[in-house]
Amino acid sequence: FPSHDNAGNGNGVDVESSNHFTICDLTILDSPKNGIEVRLSENVRIDNITVTWSATSGDAMKSNGAYGVYPVNVVNVILQNTDSFYASDAGLYVGQCINALVRYNRAERNVMGLEIENTINADVYENTLVNNTGGFLAYDLNKNTIVSRNIRVYKNRVENNNNPNFASTGIVKTVPAGVGMVLTSTRDVEIFENVFSGNNTTDIGILNGPVS
Repeated sequence: FPSHDNAGNGNGVDVESSNHFTICDLTILDSPKNGIEVRLSENVRIDNITVTWSATSGDAMKSNGAYGVYPVNVVNVILQNTDSFYASDAGLYVGQCINALVRYNRAERNVMGLEIENTINADVYENTLVNNTGGFLAYDLNKNTIVSRNIRVYKNRVENNNNPNFASTGIVKTVPAGVGMVLTSTRDVEIFENVFSGNNTTDIGILNGPVS
């Protein structure tokens, strides 16, 4: 696929209600909203994608798209070998999904590197989450019908996530710089064999309270 630029007011790639497909070998630049958004689909593989924005400093970054890669309400999703840079919410996001493999990805210079939200059965491993505001966030939105469980986070690098927060809206606007991993309003999460270093506020923060 060629690079995708000037996507109007929408996503770089927008997929809904599709089954058994692969998105691969694609670079997306300056998407106004999300780089790739996949909704209400099954058996999806997202592989070897790069999503980035040209605004790399100052207030201009607040206008960058929210998410680099954004599968939501997907059954059986693989997100791998993908890089995301300068997203104003999260570089990589998996939300309200059932059965997710998130592996071999890199998230750098985003507000949050990787988010897992309201997801059942996720293996998140061998990802590199560096130089974001925060590295990893797992949470459940209040009153969502999918309640997270069986999430394993292992063999990831979560390092030097100390950059200023440039989110203009959303939950991550409140995340302080220097956080490696945050767990809040979730359950049944295993964290093991990860490498944490250089996160100046805390490597792992476990918080209580609803997220709406």
